[in-house]
Amino acid sequence: AAGWPDQVPAAAKKNRALALKGLDQEKRAKFLRSQYPLKHLALVENAPDSHGRQRLLTGSYVRAVWAGPGVLPANSFVWARLKPPPGPGLPPEAWPWEEGEASAEKAT
Repeated sequence: AAGWPDQVPAAAKKNRALALKGLDQEKRAKFLRSQYPLKHLALVENAPDSHGRQRLLTGSYVRAVWAGPGVLPANSFVWARLKPPPGPGLPPEAWPWEEGEASAEKAT
């Protein structure tokens, strides 16, 4: 393909790539916000690391960090709700799901 005529100029390729990257970030952020009110069945991926953090993965492939009380067994499942990240560049927090919480309840 590199040898074909009518190549797209390098500047146009770069601009298109930047536009797609921005769209990707926008769509990911919108999807993540849509997951906050939902009830998630999440896999506990690891035992606590050296900082006491445990990673979770929801059925919607959202990665989160356990912020609830106690230590969860690795390779187990927990019902959780997500909260926005505590800062830029950090994953969302996962908290225990409490029965009776208002939700759009979509088990993922």
